[in-house]
Parts: sequence; structure tokens; C-alpha cells
Amino acid sequence: ASDDVNFAGDRAKLAELLEKQNKDWGAGAATLENIGRIGAGANVVVTGQQVVLLGGALFTIYKAATAIARAKAAGAVPVFWLATGDHDLAEVNHATLVTRHELQTLRLEPEGAAGQPVGGIRLGAGIEAVLDEAAEILGDVPEMDLLRETYRPEATFGDAFARLLLKVFGRHGLVVVDAAGREFHTAGAKVLRAALE
Repeated sequence: ASDDVNFAGDRAKLAELLEKQNKDWGAGAATLENIGRIGAGANVVVTGQQVVLLGGALFTIYKAATAIARAKAAGAVPVFWLATGDHDLAEVNHATLVTRHELQTLRLEPEGAAGQPVGGIRLGAGIEAVLDEAAEILGDVPEMDLLRETYRPEATFGDAFARLLLKVFGRHGLVVVDAAGREFHTAGAKVLRAALE
């Protein structure tokens, strides 16, 4: 960014927006402390992913873990950006699990979802059947408890994904951001303008 642009106020606004989002998703003390560090000027290590059913492929976990490790090594804050504005539901409405002899794909088809940004689509009652199928494949494992806590019928794809990330990585201070809303766009306008100039 240009040296003649002061972004201190923008960081305070960003921290305020991040705190609200992360509290809404159930963030703990380590995440909230890191949000305070962002507001005070800390560097960040950012990764991100589309919001995918049941957390998606294993590389999503690797992305978050790598951001945490790199941030720790650099004295920075790990941030996971949610790509909630994507409109390709067919790309994210399924999860593939490994059984003893094959791969099995579980699929969720929420009603009235066509053409909407995926992050805001409610999971709906169909998520219960998907979770039951997952439990049959995975068995009685702690991960099923996490999935049932986060992927609830009233949750959206974005909220469920964020809650799952915070449940798994919150104690490591991971900060999750959904920057698709107007408040984040407004807060970032000065930065984007400076980058364009």
C-alpha cells in the first residue's frame, strides 16, 4: 500500500467486524486475542477455501494447519478466508468419504438454492440424512460430534464451515473471515483504491 495512505483506522474497523463474526461462530479466547492483534497492526498469514459440505477435502484441513504453523513461525496471525460468494453449488454440495472398499459420495440438494451465493444457502432438513450416512461410514468417532454440532439444518454453508474450522483450530488462534458482506467491502474500499492507483 502507498505510504501516504493511513490504514490504522481501517484495522480497527476490520478488527471490530472480525470480532463480531467470530463471536457469532463461537470463537474462543485465542481467536479473539488474535483479532485484537490484527487491530493493533499484526501481520497475517492468509489461506482460504470455498465453503464445502462437511469441511470438504482433507487439503482444507492442511491449508488451515499450514497457515497456523507459518503464522506461528513468523509471529503473525493465521486467517482463513471463506469464499462464500461462489455460486457453483454443484462444486461444494458433496463430500466423498472412504469406506473399506470404495469411495462414497454424500450429496446435499438444498431447496430453492439455484443461482444464490453458496455461503448463504441454508442446509435444511436434508443435512440430517447426510450426517446419518456419514455416521454409517465413519462410525462412532469424535469427528461426527463436531459435524453434528456445526452442520445443522438452520445453518448456512458458510456458517457451518466457519464453526467447524473454529471448533477444530480455534485453540490455535485461527481467525475466520467471510468478507462477502457490504460492511467488509466498505471497510476495504480505501485499500482497494490505493492498490488500483
